Amino acid sequence: MTRRERILGICVGGAVCGYLAVMAVDWLVLQPFSNIKKEIREQRADGNKFEKELHRLRNVEDDWVGMTGRTLATDPQDAQRRFREDMHGLLEVHGLSEPKISTGTFTKYKNGFIGVPLTVGATGTLKDIIGFLCDFYRAEYLARIDKLTISADQTVVSNVNNPKKSSRRSKSRDGNNYGPNGPELRLSFSALTLVLPPIKGLDHPVAEEVLREEQGRLPDELAAYNRIFDDNLFVPFQPRTVARAPAQREPTTKPAVKTQPRETVAEVKNPRPDAQFMKLVATDSINGEPRVFVLNERDRISEPEKYHHDDAVDDGFVLLILPRGMVVRTTEDGRKVDYYYNLGMTFADRERLDPDLHPEVVEAIKKAFVTEGDGPVEGAAERG
Repeated sequence: MTRRERILGICVGGAVCGYLAVMAVDWLVLQPFSNIKKEIREQRADGNKFEKELHRLRNVEDDWVGMTGRTLATDPQDAQRRFREDMHGLLEVHGLSEPKISTGTFTKYKNGFIGVPLTVGATGTLKDIIGFLCDFYRAEYLARIDKLTISADQTVVSNVNNPKKSSRRSKSRDGNNYGPNGPELRLSFSALTLVLPPIKGLDHPVAEEVLREEQGRLPDELAAYNRIFDDNLFVPFQPRTVARAPAQREPTTKPAVKTQPRETVAEVKNPRPDAQFMKLVATDSINGEPRVFVLNERDRISEPEKYHHDDAVDDGFVLLILPRGMVVRTTEDGRKVDYYYNLGMTFADRERLDPDLHPEVVEAIKKAFVTEGDGPVEGAAERG
């Protein structure tokens, strides 16, 4: 073997040994290290997945505890008793008469839930009924209405179908004077509340007292439900009459006595500088306490401002809130003067209360303050 061949053999042997050394290092050192890193990544991914699942399960537990906190009791009998007491209280608060509440058979569902039914009947005006139903869905505890019926006496239906006949009848001795809130209606509905089953290892709180939120489970704000009784289907339509200035007569041979013309709506001005932008958009009643909603049309993003009885408005205070507007009492030249703010109109459109233009409003004021010995002032009832 020549020297050249020996050198070539040594180089080839060194290369082979180097390759084998590299493979050995990769197999004995690098590959295990890479496998460990891969396992770490997989363990971290599994850990993140398990952490998310654990967090979800914690939320499920919290949701379940929160759900049981919206039930009335763990026992169906106790839940039925509390449900019935709440219905009695709501009927009384909203002035519904002739209440009749009957219980039903408990219903057990496949998931372990128990349905506790009630059948409720009462009599009241449409406004009273709408207030009752709104408060029903403002309650925090789990309850629903499955079937609801509002019916009227046959005379009421006849009056609605025959407005002219109803108008003639209302002038007779036997006519029906429904008042500003319309006739008495009969409410009947079936309601249901739930009792949830206990789960081992989880708390099972229940509602200690019945609370009601501002909107609760209602899909719209409370003010939106005024539309139902603003256009009461159970009241015959009565077009509003507008006072017209008497026609001027030609002077006779004798000089006519000049009298002061009656003030018309156009002459009434609101001292508020932004009155044309303040619009009365809705009225409602919460637990028997009426209120009005006023929208600033220059700022439609903000919520409407709420006013209650005796709140300051313009140059006076809120005397009375009605389904279709409010009455504000002011003082002019030492005299008490009432103004009517009509629903859907701006403050600049307010009208001085007139028995001829607003007979139903004047009558409502007299009924509201009759126990206080009130007398008329400027065509309205005056608080003593």
